[in-house]
Amino acid sequence: MSQVITDAFASYWQQCLVDQTPVVLDEFVLAHIPGLDPDAPIDPASGLPPADQIVHRHAVDQRGRINNDAVAYSIVMDTTVGDFTFNAMYLINTGLNLVGMIVHKGEETKLKTDPASGQTGNSLVKSMLMEYDRAAEASQTVIDASTWQIDYAARLRGMDEDMRRQAMGTFGHAAFYGDGFKLVNNAGLYKVQPGQGYVGGLLVELSAEQEVTPSAKPVSLWLDAYRAGSLLSPWVNHITLTLSTADLVDYVDANGYPHFVTKLATINADDSVTDTRARRTLTLTGDVTGQVSFNGPDSIELEVTIEDNSHGHTIDNVEGLQEALDGKAEQDHTHSPAEIGALPSGNYVPLRDALAATNLSMSGADTVDFDAVGPGYCHLVDVTASTGTKPTGFGSQYGFLTVQYIYGGNSDGNRALLMKLEPYDGNGRTCWRNYSINNDAWATWRYAYTDQYKPTAAEVGAVPASEGTAEYARQLIPKNSSWGDQTDRFRTGSAQAPVGSGRTEYVDWIQWGHNGGQKIRHTLWCPADSSKSTELWFAYLNNTTDTDGPATHWRIYHQGFKPTAAEVGAAPTAHAHFETLAALTAAFGTTYTNTSGKTMFISVTTFHGGDDDAVECRVNGNRVSYASIAMSGEDSDGTNFCQGFFVPNGGTWGITQVNGTETSIQELWSWK
Repeated sequence: MSQVITDAFASYWQQCLVDQTPVVLDEFVLAHIPGLDPDAPIDPASGLPPADQIVHRHAVDQRGRINNDAVAYSIVMDTTVGDFTFNAMYLINTGLNLVGMIVHKGEETKLKTDPASGQTGNSLVKSMLMEYDRAAEASQTVIDASTWQIDYAARLRGMDEDMRRQAMGTFGHAAFYGDGFKLVNNAGLYKVQPGQGYVGGLLVELSAEQEVTPSAKPVSLWLDAYRAGSLLSPWVNHITLTLSTADLVDYVDANGYPHFVTKLATINADDSVTDTRARRTLTLTGDVTGQVSFNGPDSIELEVTIEDNSHGHTIDNVEGLQEALDGKAEQDHTHSPAEIGALPSGNYVPLRDALAATNLSMSGADTVDFDAVGPGYCHLVDVTASTGTKPTGFGSQYGFLTVQYIYGGNSDGNRALLMKLEPYDGNGRTCWRNYSINNDAWATWRYAYTDQYKPTAAEVGAVPASEGTAEYARQLIPKNSSWGDQTDRFRTGSAQAPVGSGRTEYVDWIQWGHNGGQKIRHTLWCPADSSKSTELWFAYLNNTTDTDGPATHWRIYHQGFKPTAAEVGAAPTAHAHFETLAALTAAFGTTYTNTSGKTMFISVTTFHGGDDDAVECRVNGNRVSYASIAMSGEDSDGTNFCQGFFVPNGGTWGITQVNGTETSIQELWSWK
């Protein structure tokens, strides 16, 4: 092994003396340098090795003063650190990244404990000793190194011994759970049962049944337990089962491990087994007696007997007894029925008895206060003679009264009751009321409707029969009222036709709507004249003060009142069509070509009216002319014929014929 204090540290130390600041070396760097010769001299100008060779960094755990010119720096790596191999150590100042000392050594491996693989880790303590003039003073190290160089193994062994003694204080020299380590004879085979126990304060366990074979009888079975391990392995408890005719005692073996023994059983000469596992007995004496044996931490039950007249107590010895006696009542006191939850005197019986006529004697009728009678009452009462809030609509003098709980009735007085009154002799009506917990008061009476006691029209929101006459209907729906009446009613009337209808005769109408912030009325009307009675009109008026009736009207068509052809934009059924210029030419003996190059369809209809007929001309279905023309004569069959016509409307075609001979064709309007 070789070591060196670096040139960099020498310069750093001198600067600390000048600046009067302490020397700081606070980290170990462990590295693995391939091919390293641990005995070769180290260059003092060296620094840290390459990063890929550094295997671990560890802050200095402690430093101690060896003497004024030597300081030791140490680290402790427990079993949580690893795995790596190192052969070089560097003591550095992390703030300046300055190497103070370098040590080259043989390879050493650090392992950590891995429960998954079963690997047991090792603990390492590494120290580096720096010697230079006034080292302890320069690094301000005043603690002697011997104060923190502890024998951890001795301390751990001391902790184990302390725990063993605590277990002995709890379980004694030996104790077992249930049948653990019990020896049984199973058809000539002696087997120790698996389980756990304590021997000498050590926890012992047998994971599986184990057979023992005695060579001679009688003989005893002993359990030997000890704790052992090494610095690099966990310490565990070990057991040995031994057959011996001689008694065994605790001892220390050649390796210094203490052994603790206890007798488990004796195999007798007749092959029987006596269980000698240690058991403890709890015994009570004095005024109480009882005894129970137990083993280990098992739960036990102890039956205790108190001797008769073995002791006595005064009232003062029993806590709270005097206060309890003070709350008791005198022997000669009495309770009211309400205080003991009983029925009051008089005609109070349980309802089940009343329904089954059990223990029930009915005679006469009671006079009661309806507001004071309580739960459990069940008897005939004189309603007329009784007092309190009576059912005024009962309709009879006598009735059968019951009062019962429906909820509550607890000691604080909260209760909900049902009071019911039934007719006695067929007269009267069933009625009832409830007593409310929430309001602490009786509700109003309620009555049942029957064929003898039917609801009134007002009770069901209806119009009385006396008001359902024709006269009342006329009052409900006024006749001949004014158009301008503002009302919510459904109305009828007869008046002059309303404004906007284009009519002047009298009409009959019905009207409905509402008279709110926005007055809306709807009207249906027809002329009063019987010759026009098939006409039907609809009118609508919204938010107006017009007193002459609605201003907007629509005619309603129906089977008895159909629209005209003109009103629906149709042609009359009696008319003729010339759909081509050839047809027009055949009719009038001429040919005309449209200058726009478009097809034109012309229809001409003649209306006969003596010598002066009318001609209607339509171009492409649109009426463009209706003019009177003079007719010069008739054909031999008496049919009028058109000698000529002229359409004076600008924007249409004009054609003139005289005596069947074309005199002119004039384009008055260029049709596109």
